Amino acid sequence: MRLPAFVFAAACMASVTSVAQQGSPLNGNWVAQFTAPNGMRVAAKVVIRDGHSGTWQVQGRNPNNNCVGLEMPVSVGKVEPDGFEFAVAGSKALAGCEDFVVQMKRADDKRFEGQAHGGFFAERKLVLTRQ
Repeated sequence: MRLPAFVFAAACMASVTSVAQQGSPLNGNWVAQFTAPNGMRVAAKVVIRDGHSGTWQVQGRNPNNNCVGLEMPVSVGKVEPDGFEFAVAGSKALAGCEDFVVQMKRADDKRFEGQAHGGFFAERKLVLTRQ
């Protein structure tokens, strides 16, 4: 028995939609914690959507730095079983804000540890915890 082409196409689309709705294990709300150059502990809210994009926002304000507290776009790069990397495009949020890349390694199911490279965050260690 042959199925009409539209029935076959609908079945294929349902399968693709089902897989897409499962989502990435990285999706969700995270908190990045790191130490600023002045020794102060700082937190940033990180949101990852659809497994490959999201936002980064340092919590708080700094009257001397308009980039602090500004929501910046994130793009997730390489994803491996033991970790992933993401880029923060500060320059896309506001001219003069710096771009940087963060490389993370899985510590456990809810936590990654890693390091940022570039800009203000150069060589800064970070801990990323799922909220």
